[in-house]
Amino acid sequence: MAIFLVLQAQSSLFEVGLFLNSQSISTHREDKKYSSRTLIPAIDSLLKQNNLSLNDVAALGVNQGPGPFTSLRIALTTANGLSFATGIPLIGHNSLEALLMESSNEQWPATIALLNAFNNDLYYGFFTSTGLEIGCNKSEIVFTMLKERFENVPLRFLGNGTTLYKNKILAIFKNVYIPDPLLEECSLQQLACMTYASYEAKKGLEKILLPHYLKDIAYATHL
Repeated sequence: MAIFLVLQAQSSLFEVGLFLNSQSISTHREDKKYSSRTLIPAIDSLLKQNNLSLNDVAALGVNQGPGPFTSLRIALTTANGLSFATGIPLIGHNSLEALLMESSNEQWPATIALLNAFNNDLYYGFFTSTGLEIGCNKSEIVFTMLKERFENVPLRFLGNGTTLYKNKILAIFKNVYIPDPLLEECSLQQLACMTYASYEAKKGLEKILLPHYLKDIAYATHL
């Protein structure tokens, strides 16, 4: 049995939670505009409310993005600082992978995760036979690539980028499914499950984490 502290920056919220293995103990959510000054006090309060300290935490799970850059910096700076001060190992997670894993459904041969990258850009991710492919590009380029890669394949779309471009997706792709309700971002619970799995397997334990911020260059890669 192990205690995990898990945090993530979403498009509008910051979330932090305490988990026993993958079972939720307590969570805290707040508007991201207050996070730079309240995140550390919120973590401290969460621990104290449950009669715990950082010494009780086995690992810190963090959403590394891709996502809003400022929010990612705040989350990762906080996590890196806590790890540096206490020696708690860090376990980072890709938000696109987490979203796809949380919504896994074998009935659909291809599922595309889209996250809003702002300025008409999209982060995208999907699983292939060789692993997770992720990237960032202009929405028009992303949709052209997807149409070429998945011609005549039924597609399921997820993520807040799907909400933003729903009408365009329905116009471009013939055989497409958009769930209702739509999971727009991965949940804190999903990150906790992935943190626990990585910790048990002794994989991905780090001393410092950097953001998965794909907008520096437009590219695609496999993880």
